Amino acid sequence: MKNFLKLSLSVTALLFLIDSFTLKSDSDFTGTYGDSIMELILNENHTFTFNSSFDLDNKIKEKGTREINKGNLFLKSENKDLPTK
Repeated sequence: MKNFLKLSLSVTALLFLIDSFTLKSDSDFTGTYGDSIMELILNENHTFTFNSSFDLDNKIKEKGTREINKGNLFLKSENKDLPTK
């Protein structure tokens, strides 16, 4: 019985460890984030749309491409007038 318990715990720990290092695909991040004032939409085709009506005199509407690198999300706008960094 002790050997069975040790084996079960070892297998469970191993599966948990393997699952924690599994890379997630970019499609796991697709969806709509925010609310009616600020909204970020991440699409499956690696594009994004951002809308902000926080300042009614200066509404923001941007779209472009997105990339996930080492768990960080990078957005690149199609608007060439924006600074790159």
